[in-house]
Amino acid sequence: SIWKVTRNIAYAVIIIIMVAIGFMIIFRMKIDPKTVISFQAALPKIILTLILITLSYPIVGFLIDIMYLSMAIVVNLLANGMGAPFNTQITQWQGEMMTADVGDLARWLFSHLIPGVWNLTTGLLGPIGVVQGLGDIIAVFRYFITSLKGLVAFSSIIPGILFLIILLGLLFTLIRLIILLFNSYIQVLIALLLGPIILLAEAVPGKSAFGGWIGNIIANLIVFPTTVAILLFAMFLGSLPNQQLWVPPFVMPPFSGVLGSGPNIFNTFLSLLVIFMAPGLVASVKKLFKPQPIVPLTPGTMLAPLTGSFQTGMGAIQQFYYAKAMLPQGKKE
Repeated sequence: SIWKVTRNIAYAVIIIIMVAIGFMIIFRMKIDPKTVISFQAALPKIILTLILITLSYPIVGFLIDIMYLSMAIVVNLLANGMGAPFNTQITQWQGEMMTADVGDLARWLFSHLIPGVWNLTTGLLGPIGVVQGLGDIIAVFRYFITSLKGLVAFSSIIPGILFLIILLGLLFTLIRLIILLFNSYIQVLIALLLGPIILLAEAVPGKSAFGGWIGNIIANLIVFPTTVAILLFAMFLGSLPNQQLWVPPFVMPPFSGVLGSGPNIFNTFLSLLVIFMAPGLVASVKKLFKPQPIVPLTPGTMLAPLTGSFQTGMGAIQQFYYAKAMLPQGKKE
């Protein structure tokens, strides 16, 4: 319904322009030859603009269908390239990826990587248990400074600390990825709803608004198939069995030979690296299409009302504190 309103506004503007041109022709207004030529050149563009405005909604719908088709193709190609057992879950993954929400993204990310992170921390640091390390963190720091025994016990919490650091890194990456995807979604909605008004510039001789408009939509839709490809590729790297990935010298992480799982640990390390790079990779693919956002949205602009209200409240509290401190104190008898 909002798109219909903007479409009707665009129609009204074009009607006003056409009526003005008609009156100029009826009253035979004296116009210089250049203006006459521009009017003659504008008439075909006005008709083309009317067609584009009318079809702007179906065009966006078609591009969204292409996005879903691209996601299905990406899952099919990568799963078949991975081989068994991945190629037996193509239909399931296609359904999950094309209907996923924020919770599904987090569950997919953590459920496929947490086992690898567990193996990475225990494999790098030997048989010291991560669970024991997590449980000993609080106990060790209680007497870490005052007791020499704490220095010895500190080694038992290293796996737990490493595990927590990686989990926090995954959480931060997930938040960045969600913000990037949400930003692209908002940009597509804005381009759809304001499309008829934006395309009005197409009627102006020498101007072209359609290319920038559709390029912006494609740039914001491409991030979703790209995210699917990165997640599947990271999962594939982390699930490679031992000795199946070539590792050059001087690159293998230290202590990776413990428990006999060196190459598999390196696969997990590469998988985590791909996930940590995912927001940057998605943004780089988006920039290839040189999008020109209609409304620039960043995490700062989206959270500006919350941060502004917080700063205002803190400023009011600070002023109240200073005013109270400057009031004369009553003498005690």
